[in-house]
Amino acid sequence: MIDGDEHQVESERLLRKARQHHLAQVNGVLRRPGMYGRDEMAERLLLEAMAAVDGSLARWQSECDGLRERDAFAPTGVRGAYSYVLPVEALRDATASVYAEIAHRLGWLELDRTLAERTGGAASPRKV
Repeated sequence: MIDGDEHQVESERLLRKARQHHLAQVNGVLRRPGMYGRDEMAERLLLEAMAAVDGSLARWQSECDGLRERDAFAPTGVRGAYSYVLPVEALRDATASVYAEIAHRLGWLELDRTLAERTGGAASPRKV
């Protein structure tokens, strides 16, 4: 029989494994959105599941509410809102980018590098 402390340790271990799994799935869909279909259902499901595992459902809902307030989310999602301003071939990646920004703010996006690292410093305006 498992005592209370052992049960707690095992629960925490399983939660860490679930979190690692969800992080990998979230980052996979954000890096290769086209592999998950043409709409954003995968992002929405995986990010909400990540929020549940992470104990961040209120923060996730707040981010979704913010999209609605900025008219960046229509009844058909981010893709629907963007369909009025972007060509159809740009919608999938633009939609994934919106969800990647949310994942970054919530601490779930695993960056390969930042823009500053890539450019060797802060971005500076181009001279024309």
